[in-house]
Amino acid sequence: MQYVIKMKYSHIIFLIVFIPAHSSGQNEYFATDSSKSIGINLIDGGDLTNSRMCQVKNGAQTTKYSPYELKEFGFKDGRVYISKEIQIADSSIRVFLKRLHKRDF
Repeated sequence: MQYVIKMKYSHIIFLIVFIPAHSSGQNEYFATDSSKSIGINLIDGGDLTNSRMCQVKNGAQTTKYSPYELKEFGFKDGRVYISKEIQIADSSIRVFLKRLHKRDF
């Protein structure tokens, strides 16, 4: 009988700890120079498409943002794409580059 009571309490403790931790997990977002939109629904187009544009789904509508409009965007799984200017031949263009490592300093 004591085992059953202990199991009930352990389940309750698990729910109290797990649900808030899960709900505060990372959300999808995009950021401009002046603001950050969190909790949006990003469309993952793969590395090639993600390097050219950020796609945001809002109901039936899809909005596309260029690297000139956004500073960065990130997916729930932790992948982040940062807008950077790169040099190609004798011209430069702005693209989204996938962040491979986050520097902590």
